Amino acid sequence: MFDVYPVLEYEAENSTAHFTVRIYLVGSTLYQTLVAAPVGKPFAGTTEFLDSFKLIAKPGGGIGTGIMD
Repeated sequence: MFDVYPVLEYEAENSTAHFTVRIYLVGSTLYQTLVAAPVGKPFAGTTEFLDSFKLIAKPGGGIGTGIMD
């Protein structure tokens, strides 16, 4: 469903943690998903976790995540 919306994915690291981030722009709403893991100890489920973020239709129309809508 996200292939119709702009998505930015990036990885970053500091001295203690590695971050994998996806940012989605859906209309005027920005959604961000993030996985943080210790440097050198990657979280094996990173892709599965990030892929689990789905948009669902809001009651009455529109799009939301169902989490905070």
